[in-house]
Amino acid sequence: MGIKQVPTSLVLKYFASLGLIHKRTSASHFIYDFPDSYPEGSLMRPLPIHRFEKEVPLFHLHTCLKTLGISKSEFETWMKSQNKGIRKARKVKPHQPDSDLSKDDDSNTN
Repeated sequence: MGIKQVPTSLVLKYFASLGLIHKRTSASHFIYDFPDSYPEGSLMRPLPIHRFEKEVPLFHLHTCLKTLGISKSEFETWMKSQNKGIRKARKVKPHQPDSDLSKDDDSNTN
């Protein structure tokens, strides 16, 4: 992965797409797991996500993916698919005064 951190909102969106739900809050962490009615049952280790951080550190994300049995490349593919619909902001050039106007003003002063 060429990224260092992933936005928490994106990680939670990914968890939801897999069917994980917020089971409880423990101190400053949200705890995610599969619902009790899930056919394969719950995870061996529920996934904690720090609720006050804007981004999830990459090592923590790797641990969560390993617990889920999902490869990093699979997550990267999903993440890229989420960014397809987002339009990037255009770069706007700063306003530069017209050089022709300054020449006209000089000619009027003579």
